[in-house]
Amino acid sequence: MTLIRPYESRPSGVGFDLVPRRMTLRAQRVLKGLHIDEPDSAVFAAAHVRIENLDVWSGFVSFDRSALPGCTCPSARVIKHRDVVFTHNELRFRVRHRLGHFQFDQTRNHDGVACPSWAVLEIESDTPRPPDGFDDAIATWVDLVSFATRQACALTAFTLVHAEPRQTGVPRMTELGDGTHALRPTTVEREQKAQVYALWTVTPDPESARPVSLKDFTFLVEDRPLADWYNAWASLPAGCRPGINALLSLTYGRNTFVNSDFFAVASAAESIYRVYGDKAKPIDSAEFKRTLKAATKDLDETWAQRIKSAVRNEPEYVDKLKSLTALPDQQATATVIPDRDRWAREFKDARNGAAHALSRADVGAVHLHRLTQQTRTLLELVLMQKIGVAAEAQRMHALTNGAG
Repeated sequence: MTLIRPYESRPSGVGFDLVPRRMTLRAQRVLKGLHIDEPDSAVFAAAHVRIENLDVWSGFVSFDRSALPGCTCPSARVIKHRDVVFTHNELRFRVRHRLGHFQFDQTRNHDGVACPSWAVLEIESDTPRPPDGFDDAIATWVDLVSFATRQACALTAFTLVHAEPRQTGVPRMTELGDGTHALRPTTVEREQKAQVYALWTVTPDPESARPVSLKDFTFLVEDRPLADWYNAWASLPAGCRPGINALLSLTYGRNTFVNSDFFAVASAAESIYRVYGDKAKPIDSAEFKRTLKAATKDLDETWAQRIKSAVRNEPEYVDKLKSLTALPDQQATATVIPDRDRWAREFKDARNGAAHALSRADVGAVHLHRLTQQTRTLLELVLMQKIGVAAEAQRMHALTNGAG
């Protein structure tokens, strides 16, 4: 067992010497069946995952049933079964479809065949990766399937494969010199695998998910090759990722007031920044244009336009947030947000994935509420400053409503 980045969540049984007799730990990730020394060790070459509804959405497997003349027991066979293999961003993807045992149901007026099926997604990398090195690709798959099926899709299994096999002794029959055989241990190499348990591997509130029929899916794989669907989804601009996360939060997240309040405050912060925030360019405008022109001069026109449209001379989102803290009275701001760098970083991470099923950040309801209250009070202070409210009144408002 390997606990990756555990932290104390609840001490109990404190004695007279104030030393906890028992402690509950919560780990960001658990590897079952394998031990690694460092949480960032780049030792994994592959990841195998099973995603809810991937087999239903892809629809690659079907079968046929038939019965020979005079035979009362029907037989079934797979009539369409293939693995999908493709590469994207130095990762090889293979979608394998598996079938269970056929079950026959015969009644007087009806007969049918049932067979459980599932899809296994295998992700391979030529360069060994740390335990979280496949997360972005897995999150992209889950988002795509969730978007296509209009329902939250959890990881039902997640396994990491070590880059180096383990040598083990396996008993095998060995022929001896006198013609007899004996059971002797033989050294063989076997894959080392670790079952992964993480905070984001289970879809939030699965009881509220209702079954969605195929006709209600946004689209099916049969319209295009699976590789094309994945490449198109993974190639969406990074700038729309927060919007995608917010949109999918309607599917993933719990329908609670704290989630709704947070995203409302995030939208308000964006709007107020556009009017009052510091929009100074990180690089001098003339210098930025010269640098971009020099960087694209050897590219053809199509690629040059792509680069120019993708690169913008704008502050980072964290800098945009911090620029808001410079607008009100600074003593009032310090009361509400003592650590501006930490607040801006945590707010950005929460906006990008607070309600996302595969968010790596452990954003609990209490933490989300604190960020919401801090940011709301900050925006109120900004507006108070802009309409001329005195500094003393701002400081009193910060003391009354701040959550720092």
